[in-house]
Amino acid sequence: MKFLPLLFCLSASAQSFIACGGSALPSSSPKPTGWCASVTPTKTAKLWNIAGIDFTVVRTGSPRYAVQTTGWDAAATPLQTYGKLETYALMGIGGATTGTNQGYVVTGGVIGRYPLKIGWIVGGWMMEKTSIGGTEALIKIGWGK
Repeated sequence: MKFLPLLFCLSASAQSFIACGGSALPSSSPKPTGWCASVTPTKTAKLWNIAGIDFTVVRTGSPRYAVQTTGWDAAATPLQTYGKLETYALMGIGGATTGTNQGYVVTGGVIGRYPLKIGWIVGGWMMEKTSIGGTEALIKIGWGK
């Protein structure tokens, strides 16, 4: 949870947004995970900063399951706009922890947002490679403002 204050500090611009939601791990069991992200434009319109936290359930020896927390910071660039849908490609690095195990995370993927009257619907696909939990494909969906 050391990364949580960072999410809210980064969201200072009027064009930035914060989103939270759930994820699905297509190849794992159990599947439920959670995530939060903050997207902030940099001084150039072609580069955005995306900071995020992912909570995934991983198999361990004892206890059987543990929550792996990864905090990451990524550079993103706009890909394409389809009507009101904005899409971004991202690549980043960060840290990961499961109980007393700590390591690194490398992440990349695509994230998109679509405006609603009460915020944004946010979704995407990301790959996460951690030194303590292997590689995971995350399908994300959530809401942001």
